[in-house]
Amino acid sequence: LDAHALPSQFKPGSKYGKLLALLPLAPNIFAELKTLLDAAPGLLGIGQPAYYLVVAMDRTELRPGGGFQGNYGILEINGGKQSKTNPLSLGDVYPLDAAYAKAHPETPPTGSSCGHTTPEPPEYYWWWPYRCLAQYGWGLRDSNLSPDFPTNAQTAMQIVQDTPNQVLNGAHLNGEIAFTPVLIEDLLQLTGNVTLSQYHVTVTPQNLEATIHYFQLIYPNQGDRKQFTHLLSATLLTRIKSLHGSQLKSVFTLVEHAILTKDLQIYFADPRAELILRQLGLASTVNTGNGDGFFVVDTNDGGNKANIFVTEQQTDLVTLLPDGGALHHLHISVTYNKQGNVYNLSSPFEDYSDIQRTYLPGDATLLGWSGFVPSNTFGSSGCGYGVAFSSPITDCSPEHLINGVTTNSDVAGRTMVMGSLLVMCGDETYYNQYQGNTELSQCDSTPMAHTQDIFLTWYTPHAYIRGASGHGVYSEVVERQPGSVDALTVYIATGAQTPTTVVSDPVSYAALLRQAKLIYNHSLDANTTITYAF
Repeated sequence: LDAHALPSQFKPGSKYGKLLALLPLAPNIFAELKTLLDAAPGLLGIGQPAYYLVVAMDRTELRPGGGFQGNYGILEINGGKQSKTNPLSLGDVYPLDAAYAKAHPETPPTGSSCGHTTPEPPEYYWWWPYRCLAQYGWGLRDSNLSPDFPTNAQTAMQIVQDTPNQVLNGAHLNGEIAFTPVLIEDLLQLTGNVTLSQYHVTVTPQNLEATIHYFQLIYPNQGDRKQFTHLLSATLLTRIKSLHGSQLKSVFTLVEHAILTKDLQIYFADPRAELILRQLGLASTVNTGNGDGFFVVDTNDGGNKANIFVTEQQTDLVTLLPDGGALHHLHISVTYNKQGNVYNLSSPFEDYSDIQRTYLPGDATLLGWSGFVPSNTFGSSGCGYGVAFSSPITDCSPEHLINGVTTNSDVAGRTMVMGSLLVMCGDETYYNQYQGNTELSQCDSTPMAHTQDIFLTWYTPHAYIRGASGHGVYSEVVERQPGSVDALTVYIATGAQTPTTVVSDPVSYAALLRQAKLIYNHSLDANTTITYAF
């Protein structure tokens, strides 16, 4: 249509003009709407109930998918509403994992020093040190080790469905819903504080995580230690169901924001509905398309809640080269400042132990790295004294031993580098000064803040196109790990002679930044696209 020939009420920007602007998109919109309507009866439990696995993640014990999965429940939807006869309640994950291990015994791999006959994780989790110190071996609690949520959801759902008496009548799960405490904190801001008279406590957004840890890990309760979480979740759900009008609208706004920040993640087993989530960018997948960027993923493998005192700064220096490529010098600074209890009930120490993976573009060339903890000996841990390994809990078989940096990517279409970190919390600064019980005592009596610096250098080809005028636009996507507390800073250098060798210390890195331009400095709250026009 010729916009100049339209009546005023149809001009661009007017109410009807905006509607006309959508007409070219109508075939796609109606196609997606039809797909969603076709899938809706199954998703909403119309005709037969729909069942969803619901998982609460503890971000203070950070895992790639958002946090340790200590509580779970089965949500039954019947005719578009939650079942009244089987209402959702969150329970302890360990009885499920024990039942799963009993139902699926497996022989330990050749060379393993562990005596467990428990299920092994899928091959793409080969690096997880799950055997020697794990009570039940592999299970639901550790199943979110991928940065890709659909992968985690499929793995978790399979574990639940393979465990007897978990889903009513043996029905298949229709999907998974996983959330971090941030979602609950935001809901408490909306619904108000929750007083649980049975425990003589009022739960607020500010004390939520600390209160849950107290009643699960310290409170002298002879019954189910997860009963507190069960009661809190049931009470909060009852409040949400009673909301109306503007308050209910606020819940939807809050949920929308949580999906964008990955504090709420949803997976549908129906491929039609899952495809729509992916097309809308709401599926919490790992970006494997074209373009530049990176994704830092941390895994707390120390068995404690240290992440409540961990912060991470990611600083990317991007040098735009004349050939259209981008040279990256990434500095990942991990600071551990222990200020309270990290609940190391089964951990050998209170330091922060982390397996860190950084995903780069699939066509990137990794030029070097520095700063990871090299192989060392922290004690026996089932491996025998004198055996070198990088993780404090490990399976010493060749299939699973972690004793150095690896570039064996577990995400198709992405280059990856993985190494171990150990950030101390006592008087010692470096891993090679580790003294076992002495370090543990110092962490309790005189904790000190320490930082470990990781440096990565890589080259991404075809990162931008320079026009005939010499101008162009460069962009990169930096992905956010759910549950993390990270900050992002990006510098751009053009025309400068930046070395291609890896930097190995903060002082040398700071010298490189002096010849670059700061273009972004903010907390990494969601997947973020950085754009620079020159």
